[in-house]
Amino acid sequence: MCSQANEVNIKESPAGSGSLFIVATPLGNLKDFTFRAVEILQKVDIILAEDTRRAMKLLNHYHIAKPLESYFVGNEYKKQPLIIRWLKEGKNIALISEGGTPCISDPGNQLVQACHHEKLPVIPVPGPSALTAALSASGIAHIPSLFIGFLPKSRKKQNKLLKAIIDLEFNIILYESPHRLKKTLILIKERFGNIKIFLFKELTKLFEYINIDNIDSVLEDMDEKVRGEYVLIFNKKII
Repeated sequence: MCSQANEVNIKESPAGSGSLFIVATPLGNLKDFTFRAVEILQKVDIILAEDTRRAMKLLNHYHIAKPLESYFVGNEYKKQPLIIRWLKEGKNIALISEGGTPCISDPGNQLVQACHHEKLPVIPVPGPSALTAALSASGIAHIPSLFIGFLPKSRKKQNKLLKAIIDLEFNIILYESPHRLKKTLILIKERFGNIKIFLFKELTKLFEYINIDNIDSVLEDMDEKVRGEYVLIFNKKII
């Protein structure tokens, strides 16, 4: 299984241990899946999934039948000792998120840190990522970028974060949920003015939508009931 990657990492790991594969999965279009990712999921002993129902659709589509374990924000600390034990026993394990690349605003970072601490191999299997997909279609990817992920929930923490980045001349990249999108756009306008927003909705999915305009125009074009998952990119110097 992926012998080259294992050879790179095995020297640092206890003899006979398994590897943790961080496997990127399709954001929405099931065709956006690498041959290597499919092969690894077919060969690992266990698959950790943020959403087991969504994972089953993907696995069934590619005729992959492997033991599936839930691994999400609510149980990641509880499951971690068991997963580390499995790895030490020689089991190879794949981690997948709801879609895209795991550990990017998704659970998994604590597990990866634990593997590094125990000198267990962690092998990335690259593929789809909403972050890179949006940036590649923005036309401003040549400018240094700062990925924030989701803004904090409290207004106080939001203001603190925006104050910290207000003088940066980077592209700022955010993920946002539908129920917070309008508030976030208004918050950005309050801090940075009616600047240009690069708005990406439901990337690779059936209702994929890209809108690049000033904040007021984006808000005017928005449906009364906001749905979907979003990536926002803005740069205070791009009006």
